[in-house]
Amino acid sequence: MPIKAITFPIKILIAGSFLIFLSGCWNSLELTDLAYVMGVGIDQTEDGQIELTTQMYSPTQTIGAQGGSTTEGRPYFSVITKDESVYEAIRDIPLHVGRKAQWSHMRIILIGEEFARENDISDVLDFFYRDHEPRFLSHVLITKGRTSDYWNIKPFIERTTAQQLRTIQESGTANSSKSKETRLLDLALQLNYPVKLATVPYIERTSQTPESVVSTGLAIVSDGKMHDRISTADVHNLLILTDDYNSGTIEYPCQDKENQQKNRSDTLEVSQLKTKLSPNFSESPPTIHFSTKVEGHIGEFQCSTMTTDEERQELQVHIENALKTQLEAFITYLQDEKLDVIGIGNTLYRKDPKLWEKQKENWEQIFSEIKFEIDVEVIIKSTGMTTGADLTEG
Repeated sequence: MPIKAITFPIKILIAGSFLIFLSGCWNSLELTDLAYVMGVGIDQTEDGQIELTTQMYSPTQTIGAQGGSTTEGRPYFSVITKDESVYEAIRDIPLHVGRKAQWSHMRIILIGEEFARENDISDVLDFFYRDHEPRFLSHVLITKGRTSDYWNIKPFIERTTAQQLRTIQESGTANSSKSKETRLLDLALQLNYPVKLATVPYIERTSQTPESVVSTGLAIVSDGKMHDRISTADVHNLLILTDDYNSGTIEYPCQDKENQQKNRSDTLEVSQLKTKLSPNFSESPPTIHFSTKVEGHIGEFQCSTMTTDEERQELQVHIENALKTQLEAFITYLQDEKLDVIGIGNTLYRKDPKLWEKQKENWEQIFSEIKFEIDVEVIIKSTGMTTGADLTEG
């Protein structure tokens, strides 16, 4: 018998023997055993328990061209569970749904303002950091009022409320620079920096019909608890100072006093904005220099004209002064409140860890006394008009 004829069955036998040592999927779950979580809201009951509102996706069945539907025609539903901890409240979800909650597709985490002001949100988010299913890219938001009031608001475009809230943050950050995304990972990093301050998007329900949700600024979290919040206008200023500005517009008052008294303003559409931070920590108090360069096009004229190069130069100086005044006012507010959300202390830690160790105990006071210097350069590339002569840099 040929040697090849003998060795072939032996190879099959050896390969088959390895199958004995391969583990099976003994603990796997079928799709019909899981309920996919889209978002979760965290509130506190009157007796101090944690109230968890969990929004889950409800798959629809399609027969031919007909789509299935869920309660009130929505492809999602919400359940409320209460317990002493987030972990136990999550364990109670199957008692309502009949399926295990699956967290790998979670889009968003809402935290009620009252809860955020009274509790360390790092503690309540501990489950989402430790469990293997939730993704660190899930967004975190703080709500005005209870989070349970938000999950019944119908999304305008997206399939679920959770996805609608997520896209509001993403689009607001990318297209208007009046919001700032904060994911689970971002929040963990911010609260573990030397200056333990974090910013979390703040949302409110509107009174319009149909009811909707709008982002109205950022909540400032200090040592795990919500301390204060800033408006969308100040979010705009914060993103400029931290060089996180993506796209948006700069509103500036009219040049003439008559229109200023009427609170009229013009708009510059920003095409590029860069800010450079130059700190000098050797001085006492330290000196921090911001250099901001803005390029853009006129977005709207209500009270100004720009038909000559001279008028353009005058308008550029006017916008520079207006933006500088705006940024200085925001920094004054932060210094008065001793809130280093710009991250100056973190910059000091990276540049000179030994000096930071000496100053960290009194950093809030040191921050309030820092001398800030701001330079702004504005370049208007065009009038923004699609017809007629235009002014451009020569």
